[in-house]
Amino acid sequence: MFDTVLLSGVFGFGIDDAKAQEAAIAACAAVLKPGGLLVLGWNADLVTDPSRLMGITRHFGASSDAELVDRVTFRDSTHTFDFYARRRLTDGVSSESDGTRRRQYSLLEGASSHSDAHAASGHDCG
Repeated sequence: MFDTVLLSGVFGFGIDDAKAQEAAIAACAAVLKPGGLLVLGWNADLVTDPSRLMGITRHFGASSDAELVDRVTFRDSTHTFDFYARRRLTDGVSSESDGTRRRQYSLLEGASSHSDAHAASGHDCG
């Protein structure tokens, strides 16, 4: 089991459809320790936002590391990095809250900002 998985340059470059993306997310979840970090790099012009994938909402939540934001974007680029924590399970119930707010950081803006945008499922599930 790993503490961190970096998956970047894959979605939109061979893993293009939702079924293949779901399989990749499930594989990442399978090798991450509970609480482990998934760093997911993707391009907004090539694929839809992967935060909407069922595997993300099922296996991951917002990172519990206060130093990390949930999303980093770059000026003059469509590349995005998302940071997710592998869910911890206690008797089959997620220990994380459904009300997680997504924190975003844009290198264009140079400062973090809170957003009310989060998946209806709250990025929770086991």
